Amino acid sequence: MAQLAPSMPTGFQACPLIAPAEAAVRLCAVIRLKPDPVAGWFVPVRETFDARCFLGCLTDQVGTVLQWVEIAIQTQDFASDGPEAVRTHWNNQVLDERWKSNCQAARRGAEDSIITGQWENQPSVPLFFDFTARRMQALVDPASQQTWKLCCDDQLLAAHKLPAYSKSLFRYLHIQSADGQALFLSVRDDAPVNENTQNLRDVLTERALIAWNAGGYLMQVSKFSSLSADAFLDVLGGAKYDGLPVGKLPADFDKVAQVLRDASEIATSGTVFLGRHGQRGRIIESLHLKLKFLADAVRPTQAAVRSLQRPILNLQCSSFQISLANPAVALPFLWTGQVRLLDCGDAARLDVSDAQVQVFTHGSKVSPGVYQPTVEGRPMITEKAALRLRNVTTESDNSIYLEGTLTNLDAITPRAEDLVCLRFGVNDQRVLVAGSVEQDSALAVGEYRFRSLQQPMHLRLASVLKAAEGCTLQPVCVQCVARMDTAYDLYSLAVLAVRALVVHAANPLPVAVDELYSLARQIAAEYASDKPLDGRIIDILSRDNRWNKSLGPQNVFQAAGVQEQDSELIPLRLWADILALIVQMIPAVGPDSFCRTYGTIPSAAMANVFEPVAEKLDRLLIQTRSLIVIDWQVNREVHAVIRRFQMGM
Repeated sequence: MAQLAPSMPTGFQACPLIAPAEAAVRLCAVIRLKPDPVAGWFVPVRETFDARCFLGCLTDQVGTVLQWVEIAIQTQDFASDGPEAVRTHWNNQVLDERWKSNCQAARRGAEDSIITGQWENQPSVPLFFDFTARRMQALVDPASQQTWKLCCDDQLLAAHKLPAYSKSLFRYLHIQSADGQALFLSVRDDAPVNENTQNLRDVLTERALIAWNAGGYLMQVSKFSSLSADAFLDVLGGAKYDGLPVGKLPADFDKVAQVLRDASEIATSGTVFLGRHGQRGRIIESLHLKLKFLADAVRPTQAAVRSLQRPILNLQCSSFQISLANPAVALPFLWTGQVRLLDCGDAARLDVSDAQVQVFTHGSKVSPGVYQPTVEGRPMITEKAALRLRNVTTESDNSIYLEGTLTNLDAITPRAEDLVCLRFGVNDQRVLVAGSVEQDSALAVGEYRFRSLQQPMHLRLASVLKAAEGCTLQPVCVQCVARMDTAYDLYSLAVLAVRALVVHAANPLPVAVDELYSLARQIAAEYASDKPLDGRIIDILSRDNRWNKSLGPQNVFQAAGVQEQDSELIPLRLWADILALIVQMIPAVGPDSFCRTYGTIPSAAMANVFEPVAEKLDRLLIQTRSLIVIDWQVNREVHAVIRRFQMGM
């Protein structure tokens, strides 16, 4: 059995980041000896809302690889191009605090996977790759011999008429020239410049350098496993694993592919059955391990939400990574899989004036995906609306409440649970207010009553608004921000359960999810408070076979030699319990749903929605484990005794 000992594959090498020469252990980036036409010199692993992640390693002084790691480097690309409702909330300080919070949550959720260093809390030295010498280096000014470093001094930047670090997304590298003059390099091409500023890109072109961490961004270093959740689930379903795609051909950095590629090793040492029961035995074991994966995915999701007090919102299968222990004699290799949540999500907390209200939404522009519920297929912004101002109430603390009627909304259809943001001008002053709407019977079609949250406002502006009571203000920009919560994450986990249990090459995920929705709606239509959910599912599956093809237990394990009747090893009542859980995880699909709607879960209770899912998965694991250990259909010895007794009768 091959061991998972790290060793550098052919065509790659470790490139140390800046570290003392006497350091016993060095943090390195993994680079190619020749650049890939698409990926370049480095080995990108993944991208998240605020990070780009590259393959790295820890080595000793002679270059021996001790541990594969993932180096996540903070980015701002998605934040600077996010939706209008949250774009103005992002700046370097907010993103830095967000990064630190995410690192703390990651340590709590998987302390043994995180390699902690100063890079999590302090700006790194800007690093650049010299592809001629194939080494990392800091950027040194040839005249003063000073190293360019990130400038976080707002006063110094303001003195040179540059945007403040803490209030913008712009970054500048800084040195003090020999004559005492402050010089700056703009990291972003769109950053404001002046006579004291150069563009970093021009400097790198002159010196033939490639940016690695050009902006001195924060980093996070964690242990790396090449086995994604998608690949792991495919292996449990009977597929092969060839390694991590890093260009034209996959690479096997941690030798997981070397183990999983050999079907005989999986049959003999990868499972509890040790191959004695063949494919039939692996069906039940695959079901158990897939349920174990789901249980292991729910817990870190819940822990991250509880720690960060915000939802994930972009949860999907690629959000998880699997690490396997070294193979050992007579120990089940696939059972050692540990699930780690890789991405804490892109949820953005919107600051509104009422301290009692917290609103979360996507921090980046999100393309529709199968893991996200399609509840927002509607226009969300218009700049042509009008506001008939009905009432302005001034409080003793100089805050005000606005009440009015919104008209001319075009195709906008605000909902009661939306945060509705208004932007308009009055008496040459710009007013920004947020609140909610309702559509009562006294209003005409297309009109909505708007009530603002408590708004802190300058006394002069408050008096101007008070004087405008009864007037129609236009144009008014109206933006509806859907309030998002962990009901969205619960939906994503339901889709993940479908992906884990029934998806394979012949049964793609979009088809299986569509079939699940059809089944869930049929179940809702036949709801009866006096009949358990699993019983209704059995009735539906028994009289109508159309859902069995995509959602039946025969999809759990797909491999040559497996017959459809082999799925009868999984009891119908057990499978109905599993489908019942998935149906309950889909919000707002019927009276059986754990969450009856989206966007209404209080912030303090966001993590609680995962608890019934985790508890039910624990019970299902006990049931499937009993099938493996004592099920008479699988236990050949006991089954043989029963058969001989029956023949004697």
